[in-house]
Amino acid sequence: MGRHITDYGIGDAYKYYKEEHGDPHGVSSSVFSQICKEFYTAISEAIIYQAFDYKLPYRLGRIRVRKYKPKLRLREDGSLDRSKLRPDWAAVKALWKEDAEAKKNKQLVYHLNEHSDGYQHRWFWEKRTSNIPNHSAYCFIPSRNNKRTLAAAIKNENIEVDYFE
Repeated sequence: MGRHITDYGIGDAYKYYKEEHGDPHGVSSSVFSQICKEFYTAISEAIIYQAFDYKLPYRLGRIRVRKYKPKLRLREDGSLDRSKLRPDWAAVKALWKEDAEAKKNKQLVYHLNEHSDGYQHRWFWEKRTSNIPNHSAYCFIPSRNNKRTLAAAIKNENIEVDYFE
């Protein structure tokens, strides 16, 4: 039984490139890495700032940003189920600093996303058209930089992008 490699990086892609195309192209590892980074940056910026739906090669699916409204429900006791809302930790810390009773009761303040009409946004990998076996076992986790760039673009009032629902 051999080991299964699950993670591949730019170094592995460069090795594959050299095996397929040889060395006559004269592309060094650093140049190859720079080309890949610029390509990935351009794709992620198009997805974020232009609501681009990126179709992955070899029928691997599509990557895009999807917006949705969290479904708020009432519990049986009549209170609001806030499990779909995200806490605003900066506001919570400020509240707890001012009000000792709120800190004692662990009262939270939630993001209501008023700047986006209550919509939440997330990176989404559409796998329905994918031909990967057992594709439900795979997930797409965007980089921290891409998550932060998306959040900044949504909060920026000068950028008007309408993402897919």
